[in-house]
Amino acid sequence: MSQNDHLNGSIPDSLNNLTNLVYFDLSNNKIGKLPKSIGRLQKLEEFHLSNNQVQGFMPASIGDLRNLQYLDLSWNMISGPIPESFGNLTLLQYLDLSENAINGMLPESFGNLSQLLLLTMQANGINGTLPKGMGNLCKLQTLDFTRNSISGGIDDLVDGLSKCGEETNGSESGSTDGLNTLSLANNKLNGTLPESIGQLSQLSLLNLSSNSLVGVLTESHFANLVNLRVGPVFPAWLQSQTMLSELCLSNTGISGRIPDGLVSVTNLRSLHLRNNGNIPTWIGEKLSSLIVLRLRSNFFKGTIPKQLSKLSYLQILDLAHNGLSGCIPYTFGDFKAMVVTNHSELLSLLSIPPTTMRGCTFHESCTGTHTYTTFPYFDSLSIIAKGLQMEYSKLLSLVTSIDLSNNKLSCELPEELTKLHGLHFLNISYNQLNGKIPESISDMKQLESLDLSENNLFGTIPSGMSTLNFLSYLNLSHNNLSGKIPSGGQLQTFNPSAYNWNHDLCGSPLQNCANVTQYSQGANEGEGKGDWAEMLWLYIGLATGFIIGFWAIIGTFIIKQTIRIAYIRSFDKVYDWLYVKMVLVLPLRVLKLFNAELQGGGIYATTNLPHYLNFTSLRMLDLSHNYGLNITLLQWVFNFTSLVYLDLSGCVSVWQVTSHKSLGNLGRLERLDLSDNELNGSIPESLSNLTNLVYFYFSNNQVQGLMPASIVNLRNLQYLDLSWNMFSEAKLAETMGNFVHLQFLDLSQNAINGKLPESFGNLSQLQYLSMQGNGITGELPEYVGKLSSLLELDLSNNNINGTLPKGMGNLCKLRALDLTSNMISGGIDDLVDGLSKCRENKYGSTLESWEGLIYLNLGNNMLNGTIPENIGKLSKLSELNLSSNSLMGLLTESHFANLVSLASLDLSYNSLQLNVSENWKPPFDCLSIRMRSVKVGPVFPTWLKTQKYLRYLCLSDAGISGNIPAWFGYLSPSSSYLLDLSNNNLEGRLSTSLKNYTFHSIDLSSNKFEGPLPELDPSSLHVIHLSNNSFSGSIPSYFANATYIYVVSLSNNHISGSIPSFICNLTTLELFDVSNNDMSGALPNCWNSASALQIIHLSDNNFTGKIPDALVSLTNLRSLHLRNNGFFGDLPLSLKNGQRWSPRPW
Repeated sequence: MSQNDHLNGSIPDSLNNLTNLVYFDLSNNKIGKLPKSIGRLQKLEEFHLSNNQVQGFMPASIGDLRNLQYLDLSWNMISGPIPESFGNLTLLQYLDLSENAINGMLPESFGNLSQLLLLTMQANGINGTLPKGMGNLCKLQTLDFTRNSISGGIDDLVDGLSKCGEETNGSESGSTDGLNTLSLANNKLNGTLPESIGQLSQLSLLNLSSNSLVGVLTESHFANLVNLRVGPVFPAWLQSQTMLSELCLSNTGISGRIPDGLVSVTNLRSLHLRNNGNIPTWIGEKLSSLIVLRLRSNFFKGTIPKQLSKLSYLQILDLAHNGLSGCIPYTFGDFKAMVVTNHSELLSLLSIPPTTMRGCTFHESCTGTHTYTTFPYFDSLSIIAKGLQMEYSKLLSLVTSIDLSNNKLSCELPEELTKLHGLHFLNISYNQLNGKIPESISDMKQLESLDLSENNLFGTIPSGMSTLNFLSYLNLSHNNLSGKIPSGGQLQTFNPSAYNWNHDLCGSPLQNCANVTQYSQGANEGEGKGDWAEMLWLYIGLATGFIIGFWAIIGTFIIKQTIRIAYIRSFDKVYDWLYVKMVLVLPLRVLKLFNAELQGGGIYATTNLPHYLNFTSLRMLDLSHNYGLNITLLQWVFNFTSLVYLDLSGCVSVWQVTSHKSLGNLGRLERLDLSDNELNGSIPESLSNLTNLVYFYFSNNQVQGLMPASIVNLRNLQYLDLSWNMFSEAKLAETMGNFVHLQFLDLSQNAINGKLPESFGNLSQLQYLSMQGNGITGELPEYVGKLSSLLELDLSNNNINGTLPKGMGNLCKLRALDLTSNMISGGIDDLVDGLSKCRENKYGSTLESWEGLIYLNLGNNMLNGTIPENIGKLSKLSELNLSSNSLMGLLTESHFANLVSLASLDLSYNSLQLNVSENWKPPFDCLSIRMRSVKVGPVFPTWLKTQKYLRYLCLSDAGISGNIPAWFGYLSPSSSYLLDLSNNNLEGRLSTSLKNYTFHSIDLSSNKFEGPLPELDPSSLHVIHLSNNSFSGSIPSYFANATYIYVVSLSNNHISGSIPSFICNLTTLELFDVSNNDMSGALPNCWNSASALQIIHLSDNNFTGKIPDALVSLTNLRSLHLRNNGFFGDLPLSLKNGQRWSPRPW
């Protein structure tokens, strides 16, 4: 009779006449009470009554069910203590009393339940100590008392269970017998953790968090915990391990997102996570010491963060077997440790931070007088390379590897990736890459393994790949490659399977080409059909000799470290000699010195360099990110008329670009990057001579004035970035529409005014348009709806007015639309209805996850009307912001029906009302929900139970009344939480479960709460706002540990007692307001002049005594309110003189 939903009332006494009943299931109904005569069903073996509304005490007669093996009374409202008669249920194997209101101590008779396999009583009010006899329950597999008030130690429990026989907790790994789950979190346990816990070898989950356990943990505590898994959530205690250098949590059962708190573990060198959540960008920004980053076999989605390229020391990057999509970031060419081509060069360039080992640092040799740098060695690491799983141990520091296989990556293989000249293993197989293999892949001379199979690559195999002499594994199969396989080198020595399923590919080791001339390419022109065999034997001979000689030397290196160091130094000298001789003779074509720490005069401070080096054929020059290069170098650079690629980004101090008219000499230039400098003046007219320019990067400079009219001569431009300058166009010229090939245009953060030019409608290939942060006026032109190639449109923070063009709903390729902070009016029906019909946005679409609208930000405008229900069909939406408009009407479940990807929702400051059922389960699991002024009430929304990853919740002025339910304190709180429930009608006492959250900010002001101030975790607390309630009692002592607090607002309550002296020690506190309370006593005289306090409000209390001199001497104090108290005595001298006080301080 389970899951009827309509069964209510009590179980009738007449049911107890069924004395032969063996199985009884009334779960998922609305049963309200257990009959006292339930014990008459003495043959009952299974009793299911979960998810009902059972209230009151459990009848003592339940102990008469002596044949009972399965009892589930979970998710009810049972109260009172557990009857002592429970000890009679000696055949009981499964007992679930979780999610009730049971209190009192556990009866000692629980030790009699020797057949128990599962015992869970989480989320009750059980107190007292654990019965000693529970250590005898040797068959227990699951014990869960999470979220109770159990006190005392766990020695008897653990010691007893650890002594259970070999058939249980001491059995071999893999057995299903023995305790595998022990969770006693969120109780009041104290004492030490017994070492015998390390004998519970079957444990896979151990949770003792949020207790008062003390003492030292030794190796013995973990000795035999061979099956322990740290999931399902990321262990919060790891965030405090700031000296941690290696973290491996593969196959530990963790799910969800990697917490932001891990950002504090800045010494981390090696990070291995498996079966976890989403890649955060701060890994690249904060964990700067990482050498190994392994996130394979997870459920990561979205794009690869470009910030990962900031990991200068990274040698191993493994993101394989995920759901990553989008393009491989072009910044991946910036991995510094993968650029250099030999070990000694790697160490000299990286300047590895010192790492202590055996009494010395890695910057200093332990045995000699000379100082040299070396890498820390990890014990071992498995790398998937050459089609095999290879184990590296002490030679790991000589290995560099990138594995992006088995994802959903698309776009072309970025040419910047080929900057990684020191990379040994590259695997991007089983993706959806398109385009050609870059010709510059021949620069990756150290490649030993290359796997590009199972993609959509086309074109010919670059001839330069034949020069990759270390390549011992190659797989290009299952692509669309064509032409002849280049001759020479090792490309003919690979198995034909390396080239299979490329239907237009020919040449050895595949079938001969039908027409050799047709497939001739590059260096292969003029070769005869039989030449390859002779060349093959030549290279086999060379390779054999090389291998014998190479390993004769390298083997010696591996055996003896001192010889290895000496040889490396000798090789450095030979290399320098060869380099000087070669560079004087051979003309340079490519020179890449990006991020090479060139300073001062750079390569040379004068222009004498061309006299003895041959740069006449230089086509590619990269001097980027060498900050402080001498500007005289630029005049020399601008004379290299053969240049096709020039990158000077982030390398020059202040210089005036206007004066460099010689920039126009570079007529062959196709790519020019001058971004991230401090260039001032204006763009020189000579730029118009660069008619072959395709990419022009000029962002983050200080250039003023107008853009030169002649810039329109750059008709081949596809990428133009002039953002973050000071261009002051009164109106963009109509000639901007001449850039008919333009795909990327960024003019954001300038001072451009006027309307958008009508000629922008000609930019039919435009994919990215950003003009945010300017002074654009007028309405959005109708042609915007015809820019069908647009992927991203950002016109936020301008003065655009009028309504949205109807055609914008046809922009089906749009991934991001940001019109925030304008003056746009009208409705959004046409926009949303149109986009909802695009197949890219539909739920269950077979298209890639990165296609479809992901960001829709229309906040802070003048939009009106209702929100169309079709917005719920935009299934790819991750961020939706419609805040601060004049939208109105009801929001139903249909508005959210397919928003399965939603992570951030902001509907604040509108006239909306949420109308959903009590049992509504949203399809999303958000990080941020902001619904200020949206009427969500009248009761606290139960659908919040489903939001397990929420970090920011704002339901201010939402019409909510009643109590905050107890379950709100147990929603898997994140490492940092912002909560705003202000301006509602919430009442009652706040639960102690709020301590489970690590609040950054909490605002419960203007409600009807009473009782003592809530007990909170002060470790990350910045803002606490509890004013306008009925709180009573004194200021709690935990405030003393709020070392980051800067706002304490407790006004208009009934708080009593004096101001505790620890307030003086809160050096970050800026505002302290306890006005209109019942506080008394003298003010403490401990104030620190270095305090950050700016506002102190103590008015309308019962304070007495003199005003302390130290209080009014606070350096930063700007406002002091002391009216309506009982102060007496002389005013402090600084008050008499009126120093720093403009308003009256009373």
